[in-house]
Amino acid sequence: MSDTDRPAPLWRLLARFFVGGALLLAARQAVQAVEPERRPLAVEVSSGATEPEVAAATDEAILLDFAIRAGWHRTDTVVRERLLSSLAVAGEKEEEPRVAVDRAIALGLHVSDPIARRRLVEVAERALEHADEEPEPTQDELRAHVDAHRDDYRTPGRVRFRQVFLSTERRGAGLADAVTEIAERLRATPEVARDVDLALSDPWPWSDTRAGESPARLEALFGEEFGRALAGARPGRWEGPVRSSFGVHFVFVEAVDAPDDPPLASVHDRVRAAVLRERRAARRAQRMAALRREYVVSVVRSA
Repeated sequence: MSDTDRPAPLWRLLARFFVGGALLLAARQAVQAVEPERRPLAVEVSSGATEPEVAAATDEAILLDFAIRAGWHRTDTVVRERLLSSLAVAGEKEEEPRVAVDRAIALGLHVSDPIARRRLVEVAERALEHADEEPEPTQDELRAHVDAHRDDYRTPGRVRFRQVFLSTERRGAGLADAVTEIAERLRATPEVARDVDLALSDPWPWSDTRAGESPARLEALFGEEFGRALAGARPGRWEGPVRSSFGVHFVFVEAVDAPDDPPLASVHDRVRAAVLRERRAARRAQRMAALRREYVVSVVRSA
């Protein structure tokens, strides 16, 4: 039997085992030095909670624990006042506010009271959004935001029109005859149709809207059929009859103004505020993701 075929002596196997164990222990300690031990956290949800509901409850529990570890349940003015009020309602009185707050915390009121709990979560969320310095958005950032959200800043198109309105309530059973009469007059020559007497209209705040209204607003005011009719209307002609929940409309379109992109200067403050909100939201999301990695979460579903 050659030396290479002989089994290794017992002492050599033991040496290898202990050396390997020492190396494994050192590796674990090195990892723990880089990644601190994760905190266990039990999250209670209802038995029928959906995945998004579980995720929301988990984030709330993490933020609450984060706020408590930071000591905000003792220092935040709103939470302290709420805890003192809760003790007073329960009939417990303490001469010293600090002692009373300690008592309320010992009873778990900072967690069980919905207002105190919500406040702590909000304080934690704001802390995740915080930046020691917030540089002003550059012109390029502002323009990029407007380009990405153009519909939020674009001046909507407008329709300028006159109309003859026939009220369902006012006309009653005679509405159909009145609609037929107006329709016949509008089938006359274009000149007569253009100059149809608006006195034929029942009293109506929007009979002559030369300032113009957006199709979206018209749809909100009078309904989808009315908004669609004017959105596709051509200037210089009558549209109708168009029905709404108020009655029947014959509309002469004066002009259709196209949507317009305003200059950046005119919307600067709105855009700046939106960019800063986006920055805060991005910081919160990034830091929340890092905070989640600090916990080992177990979900407890109630019966």
